Amino acid sequence: MLVVVTGPIAAGKSTFSSALAHRLRAEGRSVAVVGLDEVFFMIRSLPDATLDETWDLALSVSYDEALRRVAADETRGLSKDPDFLRRTHEDFWSAHRSSDRPDLLLDTHGPTAAELADLVAPGLGR
Repeated sequence: MLVVVTGPIAAGKSTFSSALAHRLRAEGRSVAVVGLDEVFFMIRSLPDATLDETWDLALSVSYDEALRRVAADETRGLSKDPDFLRRTHEDFWSAHRSSDRPDLLLDTHGPTAAELADLVAPGLGR
């Protein structure tokens, strides 16, 4: 099974993916997490792929929340630049709105990554 987690910068992709992987490993499943910050744009560059075929899950976060997150993260580089961050969010959502919706869209502003993982994991089957 392939689960693709996409979203704009600071949406919580890595945090959620780690929590989901931890949850699935606790069930005895084999999991590999591969970080691809630009996965959405990579997918869209594949001429014959549809979103339904390439992603199962998207994460959503507002620009303001993403800016708050990157400002507090010392490991961030270019994504801390407000203009760069705004542009990538606008590009992501502009492309997203023009395409099919993902199977599941999660707002990562309120619940923890572990809570979201607990919500999603049972629906992944075996």
